[in-house]
Amino acid sequence: MLRLRAVQVVALLAVFAAPPPAAAQDAEPLTQNGCILAGDMVLTARSLAVEKVEREHAGRIMAHIYGGLVEKYPEMLPVRDKTLALAYARAEPPRDLARLVATACMRSGGDQGAMFGTRIKWHPQRPGLRL
Repeated sequence: MLRLRAVQVVALLAVFAAPPPAAAQDAEPLTQNGCILAGDMVLTARSLAVEKVEREHAGRIMAHIYGGLVEKYPEMLPVRDKTLALAYARAEPPRDLARLVATACMRSGGDQGAMFGTRIKWHPQRPGLRL
Protein backbone atom coordinates (compact mmCIF):
# COMPACT_ATOMS: atom_id res chain seq x y z
CA MET A 1 0.00 0.00 0.00
CA LEU A 2 2.87 2.36 0.82
CA ARG A 3 4.43 1.77 -2.60
CA LEU A 4 1.11 2.56 -4.30
CA ARG A 5 0.83 5.83 -2.40
CA ALA A 6 4.38 6.74 -3.40
CA VAL A 7 3.43 6.24 -7.06
CA GLN A 8 0.41 8.47 -6.59
CA VAL A 9 2.47 11.21 -4.93
CA VAL A 10 5.07 11.12 -7.70
CA ALA A 11 2.35 11.27 -10.35
CA LEU A 12 0.65 14.22 -8.68
CA LEU A 13 3.92 16.11 -8.37
CA ALA A 14 4.68 15.53 -12.03
CA VAL A 15 1.23 16.73 -13.11
CA PHE A 16 1.37 19.94 -11.11
CA ALA A 17 5.02 20.65 -11.91
CA ALA A 18 4.50 20.48 -15.68
CA PRO A 19 2.78 23.31 -17.51
CA PRO A 20 -0.63 22.28 -18.88
CA PRO A 21 -0.94 21.30 -22.55
CA ALA A 22 -2.42 23.76 -25.00
CA ALA A 23 -6.12 23.23 -25.65
CA ALA A 24 -6.67 21.06 -28.71
CA GLN A 25 -9.34 18.84 -30.16
CA ASP A 26 -9.54 15.19 -29.14
CA ALA A 27 -7.65 13.76 -32.13
CA GLU A 28 -5.22 16.62 -32.68
CA PRO A 29 -1.55 16.11 -31.91
CA LEU A 30 -0.36 16.69 -28.39
CA THR A 31 2.09 19.42 -27.50
CA GLN A 32 5.46 18.59 -25.93
CA ASN A 33 3.90 19.08 -22.48
CA GLY A 34 1.03 16.80 -23.51
CA CYS A 35 3.58 14.14 -24.50
CA ILE A 36 5.29 14.44 -21.13
CA LEU A 37 1.95 14.15 -19.35
CA ALA A 38 1.04 11.10 -21.46
CA GLY A 39 4.32 9.51 -20.41
CA ASP A 40 3.51 10.31 -16.80
CA MET A 41 0.06 8.77 -17.15
CA VAL A 42 1.60 5.61 -18.62
CA LEU A 43 4.11 5.47 -15.75
CA THR A 44 1.26 5.64 -13.24
CA ALA A 45 -0.98 3.17 -15.08
CA ARG A 46 1.81 0.65 -15.73
CA SER A 47 2.90 0.89 -12.08
CA LEU A 48 -0.66 0.03 -11.04
CA ALA A 49 -0.67 -2.90 -13.47
CA VAL A 50 2.65 -4.20 -12.14
CA GLU A 51 1.23 -4.03 -8.61
CA LYS A 52 -1.68 -6.15 -9.90
CA VAL A 53 -4.29 -3.52 -9.11
CA GLU A 54 -7.54 -4.56 -10.77
CA ARG A 55 -7.96 -2.56 -13.98
CA GLU A 56 -11.32 -1.08 -12.97
CA HIS A 57 -9.85 0.09 -9.66
CA ALA A 58 -6.80 1.44 -11.50
CA GLY A 59 -9.16 3.47 -13.71
CA ARG A 60 -10.71 5.05 -10.61
CA ILE A 61 -7.25 5.81 -9.19
CA MET A 62 -6.23 7.40 -12.51
CA ALA A 63 -9.43 9.46 -12.46
CA HIS A 64 -8.58 10.72 -8.96
CA ILE A 65 -4.99 11.55 -9.87
CA TYR A 66 -5.68 13.19 -13.25
CA GLY A 67 -9.28 14.34 -12.73
CA GLY A 68 -8.45 18.02 -12.32
CA LEU A 69 -6.24 18.00 -15.38
CA VAL A 70 -8.84 16.23 -17.52
CA GLU A 71 -11.55 18.57 -16.26
CA LYS A 72 -9.51 21.60 -17.30
CA TYR A 73 -8.16 20.02 -20.52
CA PRO A 74 -10.80 17.56 -21.83
CA GLU A 75 -8.53 16.58 -24.72
CA MET A 76 -6.47 14.61 -22.17
CA LEU A 77 -9.40 12.26 -21.34
CA PRO A 78 -8.87 9.91 -24.29
CA VAL A 79 -5.13 10.01 -23.58
CA ARG A 80 -5.75 8.95 -19.97
CA ASP A 81 -8.03 6.12 -21.09
CA LYS A 82 -5.64 4.95 -23.81
CA THR A 83 -2.67 4.99 -21.46
CA LEU A 84 -4.55 2.77 -19.03
CA ALA A 85 -5.42 0.28 -21.78
CA LEU A 86 -1.85 0.30 -23.07
CA ALA A 87 -0.37 -0.16 -19.59
CA TYR A 88 -2.44 -3.28 -18.97
CA ALA A 89 -1.69 -4.72 -22.43
CA ARG A 90 2.09 -4.33 -22.36
CA ALA A 91 4.81 -6.06 -20.33
CA GLU A 92 7.58 -3.44 -20.22
CA PRO A 93 8.68 -2.03 -16.86
CA PRO A 94 6.81 1.21 -16.00
CA ARG A 95 9.70 3.62 -16.65
CA ASP A 96 10.60 1.95 -19.94
CA LEU A 97 7.02 2.07 -21.24
CA ALA A 98 6.59 5.69 -20.11
CA ARG A 99 9.82 6.67 -21.87
CA LEU A 100 8.74 4.77 -24.98
CA VAL A 101 5.35 6.52 -25.17
CA ALA A 102 6.73 10.00 -24.43
CA THR A 103 9.48 9.53 -27.02
CA ALA A 104 7.07 8.17 -29.64
CA CYS A 105 4.78 11.11 -28.98
CA MET A 106 7.54 13.71 -29.36
CA ARG A 107 9.14 12.05 -32.39
CA SER A 108 5.79 11.79 -34.14
CA GLY A 109 4.84 15.40 -33.42
CA GLY A 110 2.24 14.36 -30.86
CA ASP A 111 0.51 11.82 -33.12
CA GLN A 112 -1.68 9.73 -30.81
CA GLY A 113 -1.81 6.92 -33.37
CA ALA A 114 1.96 6.52 -33.11
CA MET A 115 1.73 6.56 -29.32
CA PHE A 116 -1.07 4.06 -28.86
CA GLY A 117 -1.22 2.18 -32.13
CA THR A 118 0.68 -0.82 -33.30
CA ARG A 119 3.63 1.30 -34.42
CA ILE A 120 5.19 1.33 -30.94
CA LYS A 121 7.76 -1.45 -30.82
CA TRP A 122 9.94 -2.36 -27.86
CA HIS A 123 13.11 -4.33 -28.35
CA PRO A 124 14.57 -5.50 -25.01
CA GLN A 125 17.92 -6.33 -26.58
CA ARG A 126 18.09 -2.80 -28.03
CA PRO A 127 16.10 -0.54 -25.70
CA GLY A 128 14.65 2.36 -27.55
CA LEU A 129 11.99 3.41 -29.93
CA ARG A 130 11.23 1.97 -33.32
CA LEU A 131 8.38 3.45 -35.29
